[in-house]
Amino acid sequence: MAVSEVKNEVDNVQVDLKRLREDVTALTQTIAALTAQQASRGLGAAHDVGEKVAETVHKAGEELRRASGESIATLEQKITERPLSAVLIALGVGLLLGKFTDRR
Repeated sequence: MAVSEVKNEVDNVQVDLKRLREDVTALTQTIAALTAQQASRGLGAAHDVGEKVAETVHKAGEELRRASGESIATLEQKITERPLSAVLIALGVGLLLGKFTDRR
């Protein structure tokens, strides 16, 4: 092989290496962009889930408040209907609690 042919081959390899570097750079940039998009989608999905959880907790809290309000109203009604029974029940519960917490 002549010197000019070897020089020509070396030049071709250098050109190929330059193109390869450019392709690798472009590929790296594309991967970075895709990764950023996926991360953004993941954050959006996590945010949506967080909002749904917060909404569900809020609704559960409202339901609990409503149910406890109804229970208190029912209890007040029963006490009003039967005050003597309510006092005797409260006395019995107080005595039982006193026995359970007695330190002797």
